[in-house]
Amino acid sequence: MEKNNYHNFFKTIKEFKAQQAKQKMRGLNDYNMVNVVRKENLEVGMHSNVIYSLINPEGVHYQGDLFLKLFIKTVLKISDFGEIFEVQAEEQTDNNRRIDFTIKSDKYFIGIEMKVDSGDLKKQIYDYYNYLKKESDKNNKQKVLIYYLTKYSKKPWDGSICDKDKDGNYIDCVKDVRNITFDKDILNWIDASQKEVKNITNLNEALENYKSIVQKITNKYESRVLNMKDFLKQENNIEFLDEIFEMKNSVHKILGTTLHELFRNLENYITTTHGLELVNSMLVNKKEHIQNESRCSNWFYNNEKNLKGLQKVESVGNFFKLSDSILLKLEVATLHFHIGLVSYELDDENYKIIDLSDELKGLIKDNDIELFQRDWRWIKWCSIDCGDFISLSDENVACYKNQENCHLKNEIDKLINFTRGI
Repeated sequence: MEKNNYHNFFKTIKEFKAQQAKQKMRGLNDYNMVNVVRKENLEVGMHSNVIYSLINPEGVHYQGDLFLKLFIKTVLKISDFGEIFEVQAEEQTDNNRRIDFTIKSDKYFIGIEMKVDSGDLKKQIYDYYNYLKKESDKNNKQKVLIYYLTKYSKKPWDGSICDKDKDGNYIDCVKDVRNITFDKDILNWIDASQKEVKNITNLNEALENYKSIVQKITNKYESRVLNMKDFLKQENNIEFLDEIFEMKNSVHKILGTTLHELFRNLENYITTTHGLELVNSMLVNKKEHIQNESRCSNWFYNNEKNLKGLQKVESVGNFFKLSDSILLKLEVATLHFHIGLVSYELDDENYKIIDLSDELKGLIKDNDIELFQRDWRWIKWCSIDCGDFISLSDENVACYKNQENCHLKNEIDKLINFTRGI
């Protein structure tokens, strides 16, 4: 490919970015005040708070049970719910677990477990169901239903809905767990709510803001900003098709190199600013998840295939010694960047990653830094979710472009200082 062709191609892209910037300044942008305060994928900090603020009849929306009744009709799909006497968020069970939402009437006791990106915990739904069943037996023996709210109708893990016998077989499973979704049920509920309050400007705008957040996590969001595809189409720039195809074959390596450089920059920051030691070479297990340039490139490549259901994405990252029992881990998972903590024990002079210790489980409770337990297929740990590093949010793209000012460093500082302060 001639050098001049590339020069013209990138000149055209620069013109496209300039046109985008002008549009944003004139109001054609994706500004969302709710999203500025909280990341769109946060379960508690974003979705739990917003949904509960609406379904709570005592909420400051001053609409009474309007949003709650629409939620029961459009999301729970129950026509005769009876007389509602309680709506709670984070109701605590007998064994100190917290149900995301409970809605109780003289006919039903409803428990709702919400998962945006996190995995299920052992016997989580099983415990929720049995707690609510015990409570309903004390009351009016209402019907107990558990709803499982995910982005796309994902089914709960058997280990969450069942107990186990002494041989490790699943027993006594919760039979009726009803799947509900953000991409259909929650969006339908928001639309129905907007129709009811269309003349109340502040509520309608708040619902519109939350709708765009739900659309973002379910890949349904259509940006108001001019995108590359439409720009090339409207300018009839199909002449650059050769360059686009040639770049497509190299893009994973280019992005992989950039991600690898980000990891190296963060490694230097952690070792020099906080004095932690990188211990990747001293692990005796989980080595396949240690990042290098090749694995970073594969992460982008596999994500493209993952969107088509053709490939699972392997996490990659770095491990640092934080204490005699805790490692700091930086990781890109399926889509998101995580900064978290794992437990380990010494195997001779090497580090063996183990399940979460009681010490780490204690850190998770009542923390104010969005640190959550993750029971993933390959590792049990707790982490702060720093957002999508595939989709191009301005904040996260800035980490690729200007690694010195990357917001991940603030999250690293916050977690290390929090851990050392315990």
